[in-house]
Amino acid sequence: PPRSSRTDGGLPFASDPKLSPGEAPAFWRPELIPDAVIFVAVPPRFTDARMIDPTALFPVAADRRGEDGRHVIVADPSGDHRLWLTDTAPGTRLAVLIPLDEDFRFRLEGVERFHRLLIGEPAGPRPRRLDLTKLQRQRLALMLRAVLGRRAGASYREIGTVLLDPKIAQMPARDWKHSADHSRLFRLVKDAWSFIDGGYRRLLRGDWP
Repeated sequence: PPRSSRTDGGLPFASDPKLSPGEAPAFWRPELIPDAVIFVAVPPRFTDARMIDPTALFPVAADRRGEDGRHVIVADPSGDHRLWLTDTAPGTRLAVLIPLDEDFRFRLEGVERFHRLLIGEPAGPRPRRLDLTKLQRQRLALMLRAVLGRRAGASYREIGTVLLDPKIAQMPARDWKHSADHSRLFRLVKDAWSFIDGGYRRLLRGDWP
């Protein structure tokens, strides 16, 4: 299990319990992060390979050890770097592992960004597709509020009146049922349920519905 970073009331927490959800660093499995950098031990012949400790070289947002190695988030104003060091033995010379999967291009960009940081150059931004736009964030907020309304027992009309347009409350039932706002709200709730059922992982890969 991950090493606890703080305790409160005698119980261990993976993150500081005094931080808000927006401030606490989120650790995701590396295979879910397309541009995560995976470090492994190099074959013995590569004697010139580097031994690096990210926490000694760069500002670190989070550092966690587990049974599968060490997970580090290196802070960078242009986009944080997520590193997985599978071998944490002292003095290990490192290589980068890039799986030949559908995220190869993003993984390669993640490696190149971190290498630029290593040699003292600006890393540059993450691939644009992997970061949510302002409009996407706004839609996510609407999805969350809409599905919470449904969970609380509110009708689509009641939710639409609050989230989309107060005039919906006065619309004839037939007009409301066939309106664009009704269709939009139905899609918001449908996509929200899909995300709750595990679809939220798609956001990590820039796969926006």
